[in-house]
Amino acid sequence: MFLFTKYLPRKLNNVLFGDRKTFGLEVDKEDKDWISWLSTYHDFYMNTQKKGVGKYVNNAGYKILREVDLQDKVVLEIGPGS
Repeated sequence: MFLFTKYLPRKLNNVLFGDRKTFGLEVDKEDKDWISWLSTYHDFYMNTQKKGVGKYVNNAGYKILREVDLQDKVVLEIGPGS
């Protein structure tokens, strides 16, 4: 897997992905901020991605992507999620 993060300055990586060198890649399930995020994530997602402007933007983007031939291409997506 190609990880472009190794080519970015640490300061930019920290802004985009959090300070992974300090906090690692594994979730600390006891972390109070993580627990708080999990308790609000569903509502946050539904309100920003499935309603209003977010729904419109997502649907427009997916419509465009369905028309793009990605065969033999590499796609970079920057954002939260898997």
